[in-house]
Amino acid sequence: QKHGRQYDPEAGKAVEMADWQEEILEILRREAYYFAPQKMTKVLNEGWACVAPDTPVFSSDGLVEMQEVVEQHAPVSDGDETQAVYDSNIIEGHDTVTVETRRGFELTGSNNHRIRRPDGSWVRLDELSTGETIEVSGGNGVWPDEYVALDWDHPDHVTLDDVAEAAGVSVWTVIRYRKTGRAERADAIERELAKYDADDQGNSQRETIRIPDQLDEQFGRFLGLFVGDGHLPSNSRHIGFTSGSRDRAEEFAGLTEELFGVEPTVSEQGSRWRVYAYSKNLMDFLTDVFDIPSGNAAHKKEVPDQIRRSPKSVVAEFIRGLMDADGYAGDAGAILSTKSEPMSRQVQLLLTNFGILSRRREQSDGCYHVHLTGKSAKLFAEQIGFGYDEKTDALRSYLDDLAWFENESWTDEIVSITEGSGTVYDISVENTHRYAAAGLINHNSYWESLMMADENFAGADEFVTYADHMSKVLGSGGLNPYSLGLELWEYVENTENRRHVVEQLLRVEGITWRNFHDTIDFEQVLDLLEPDDLVASVDPEALDAIPAGDPRIDYDTLDAALSGEDVDLETYPWKLFTYFGLAERHYSLVQPANRGYIARISMEELERISRYLFDDERYASVEEALEDIDYTVGWERMREIRESHNDVTFIDEFLTQEFVDEHDYFTYEYMHSSDDYRATSTDYEDVKKKLMLQFTNFGKPTIAVADGNYRNRNELLLEHQYNGVSLDVEQAKDTLERVFELWGRPVALRTIIKTYDDHDLEVARRRDREPEPEETGFEIRYDGMDFAEEELDWTEVEHLAATDVDYDTKPDEWLA
Repeated sequence: QKHGRQYDPEAGKAVEMADWQEEILEILRREAYYFAPQKMTKVLNEGWACVAPDTPVFSSDGLVEMQEVVEQHAPVSDGDETQAVYDSNIIEGHDTVTVETRRGFELTGSNNHRIRRPDGSWVRLDELSTGETIEVSGGNGVWPDEYVALDWDHPDHVTLDDVAEAAGVSVWTVIRYRKTGRAERADAIERELAKYDADDQGNSQRETIRIPDQLDEQFGRFLGLFVGDGHLPSNSRHIGFTSGSRDRAEEFAGLTEELFGVEPTVSEQGSRWRVYAYSKNLMDFLTDVFDIPSGNAAHKKEVPDQIRRSPKSVVAEFIRGLMDADGYAGDAGAILSTKSEPMSRQVQLLLTNFGILSRRREQSDGCYHVHLTGKSAKLFAEQIGFGYDEKTDALRSYLDDLAWFENESWTDEIVSITEGSGTVYDISVENTHRYAAAGLINHNSYWESLMMADENFAGADEFVTYADHMSKVLGSGGLNPYSLGLELWEYVENTENRRHVVEQLLRVEGITWRNFHDTIDFEQVLDLLEPDDLVASVDPEALDAIPAGDPRIDYDTLDAALSGEDVDLETYPWKLFTYFGLAERHYSLVQPANRGYIARISMEELERISRYLFDDERYASVEEALEDIDYTVGWERMREIRESHNDVTFIDEFLTQEFVDEHDYFTYEYMHSSDDYRATSTDYEDVKKKLMLQFTNFGKPTIAVADGNYRNRNELLLEHQYNGVSLDVEQAKDTLERVFELWGRPVALRTIIKTYDDHDLEVARRRDREPEPEETGFEIRYDGMDFAEEELDWTEVEHLAATDVDYDTKPDEWLA
C-alpha cells in the first residue's frame, strides 16, 4: 500500500486505510516538504518583510505585479498618495502566509510581512487569527497619466521571387528545382525554400487592418464588450460577438469597423444576434497584443495588462463595457458575473481605486460574482455606470429605493489563513514606508535598526511600538536566531569594511603587516573615515551651497527642495542622498560600538591580506590612501551573501573565532562526572557545529525508512542517521507507537547509543573527568502491544554513523 495499513485493535490485525485517511497522510507529507525550509530563513532573512511576486500593486504605471515594481522601482501608492521606491530585495524559500478576507481579497506574503489594522497599528501575517479585522484600500486614485501605446506589425510572407533573389537565381530555376530537385546553387535554393515552406502562405491573402496608435477610451469599451461577450474560435479565422439585442450587436460591429477598418456581418440566429469579423490579422492582433485566449476559454479571461496600465478614463470604459456584457443591475444592486476567477479579482481591485468597495464570491455554478451595493453602487453609477439604458435605469431604481447610504467601512475580516513557502519580493518606500497592494495596506521593508532609529523613519506614534517589537524579537530567551542573525550581519559589515580599510593602509609606503599596529595612528584613521560634513548633516537653509556633480547627492530631490516643493529635509535628511551618500553617512567602523575594530585585527589576518596584495606602496600617506575609501563595500557584501547563502552556509562561512570571542558564545554539555551541565568550549568550530545542528532539520534527529518489508513480514524498519547525538529513547518509543498506528504492522528503529561503564563513571567522578563512552548498535521494536530492545553488532549499524557532520538535509534526501 502507498502508506501501509493501520492496526485495528478490535480485529487484532492490520486493515486497509480509508480513503480519507490516506488523503490526510498525503497532505501531511506535502506539508512536510513546505515546512522543511523553515529553519533556513531565521538568521539570514530576518528583517525583510515581503509579498509574493505576482501580488498586484497600485503604482504610477498602473496595477502591476510586485516583481515588476522590484525591477523598475516605479512609484507606488501608499493608500493616500504616491511615494517613491528606493530599495528592493528578493528572497527565495521563505516561510509564507496567505490570508483571505470576507470580501474576497487575498494576500500571500512572508510570515513576518505586516499589514495595517483599522487603528493604524501593524500586525505580522503569522500573528493574525481568523475573525480579526484589517484595513483594506485601493490605490487612492493613483493612475497612469498617458495612454498605452500600441505597436503591432502585420505578418510578412515569403514569395518564390524572394527565394530566387536570396539564392541568386531566377524564379524559373526555383520552380524547376521544386519539380526535379536539381539545379545550380541547389543548397542555397533549398535553404531559402525552407523559409518559404515554413511560412504561412495565407499571410499573402490577408487584408491589412488599421492598428490604433494607442489604447484610448473607445478601444477600452471595445475590449470590455469583447472580453465579456466576444469569442475567438480556435479553428476559424474570425472574431465573434453575441448579444440578445440588435442595437448592442450593431454597436460592437460599429466599434470594430471604426477601430480596425474591418466591416463585420450582423445576423440574427434564433433569439441571439451574432457579429462576425472575418480577419485573421485582427485575431492575431488581439491574441498577440492582449493575450486574449481562444476557444472555450471563459475561465481563462483576464483584464488585459494594457487596461491595468491605462488612465482612469480608459479603465472606466473597459469596466463599463464588461458590465454591459456580463453585468446585472436590479434590486440586489450591481453585479459582475464571470467564470474567470483571475478577472473577478482584478476587477475588484480596479474598483477600489475608484473608491468602490465590492464583495467577491464564488457561486454554486462555478461563476464568480463581484457585488456592489449601497454607497459603492452609487459611486459606480457616478464614476463608471452602464452604457445601456435598461441597466442604467435598473440601477437608478435600486438607488432611489434606498432611504439613505450608510458610510462604508474600509475594513474586512480575515476568514482564512494558510501557510506555505516560496519566493517573496520586497520594496522600500519613502516617507510613509507602506504601499497599497492586493486590496490591503502593506508595511515595506528596510534596514530596520538603521533607518527607524538613525534616520527618524519611526514617527512619534510608532517608535515605542517599534522598540517593543524589536525587544521581543531580539531579546527572547534561549538560542535566538534573530539576535544571532543581527550580530552576524553587523560582524560581516564591520569585517568587510575593515578589510577594505586595511588593504588601503597596507598600500601606503613604509607600512607592512609586521609594523601595522606600531605604525598606524588608529584615532587618526577613524577621524579620516568620519563622514564628510556634506553627508553627516543637512542644513535646509544652505542647500544652494551644495556643489554640483557629487555622486552622493540626489539632485532631483535637491532641485525639488530648491524650487520650493514640499520636501521635508529637516525631518527626513536621508532623502537628499543617493545610495553612496547613505553608505558614507552610516559607515559602520566610525560608530561608537565599532571604533576598535581596525585596531583589533590580528597579525594572522594582516599577513593573509598582505599576501594577496600586489600593488603596495601606491600611496605616499595615510590621508591619501583613505581618500579612495569605498564606503559601500560592507553593504555590497551583505547583498551578495543574501543571494547565495542560507542560514547553515551563512553560519558556516562567517562565524569566526573573533565573532565568538566578541559576543561571548560558548558550548555546554551534560557532564556524567558531575551530573550537571557545564560550559565545555569557546572554540568557534565547536560553537559553529552546535549552531548548525540547531538549524539543520529543525534541530531534530533525521530518521529514514530503510525497509518496508522488514523480516519479510511487511514490517517497517527505520534508521537514525547518527551524528554523535544519541536519541531520547523514551521519545523514540512514543514516536514508534504513532508510526505503528499509521503503518499497521510492527515498527523497528535502529540507532547508535552511548553507554558508560559504572566503574568508569565512578572513577570519572573522583577525578572530575568525563568518561569515554562506548558506542553500540541498538534496535527498538514495537508490535502494537510491547516494546523489545536489542543490542546489535557494530557491523549492522556502522553505516549509520556519520564520518563528518552533514548539514545538508534536504527533504528529498531524508523524507521517505
